[in-house]
Amino acid sequence: MQRFLVRVKALTRDEKGHASTVLLISLGLVMVFAAGIYIVSEAAVAKIRVQNAADAAALAGAGLLADCMDLLVFANYVGDISLLFSLWGSPIRAVINALKNEVIRYGPAAANARAIQVGLANEAVITPVHWPDLGVERIFLGYVRDRLNGRTGNRFVQVAAAQELRLPRWVKTFLGRHTPSGLAVYPTATARGIVQGRGMLVPHYVSGLGKVD
Repeated sequence: MQRFLVRVKALTRDEKGHASTVLLISLGLVMVFAAGIYIVSEAAVAKIRVQNAADAAALAGAGLLADCMDLLVFANYVGDISLLFSLWGSPIRAVINALKNEVIRYGPAAANARAIQVGLANEAVITPVHWPDLGVERIFLGYVRDRLNGRTGNRFVQVAAAQELRLPRWVKTFLGRHTPSGLAVYPTATARGIVQGRGMLVPHYVSGLGKVD
């Protein structure tokens, strides 16, 4: 009788241990499944977030290019008006021509820098993948002419954006070790901002999103 009771107690202990093991495995599977759903949903949201950041950066850069074009239009007007003044006309034209040179020279770099700044404000790393060109040329008396006549040409800003997933540290560490180049941790997006407008008669240039090749 005593031996029988000992066997029953041992069997009871084994069943409890087996149940505990099954429970732990089940809880682990549930946690893995929940973590997978969280990661997938965060990746989808992050893709939208990084695309919005890329669009905003490209638009900001193209907007600065548009401002440069409008500034050149205004400079043309001031240069034309300076021809009416015999005394102050020459110094005014010298200043205006220097301004035009600076805008043409540094405008593209400033546009890319503006795109990077807006990307950082949206918690994204922005990499310009194209060097824009205002598409203008200097002609008689320093007058600036639009060579594109309504075409886009190279008057656009194109960027690539990357943004880190907002995941727990241990998840990011795991993904960084077990995914190639950390693609699952840093979703990417591209965007192009173009400048719309033609001619140098009135300041009318605006920015918009264009199709990425």
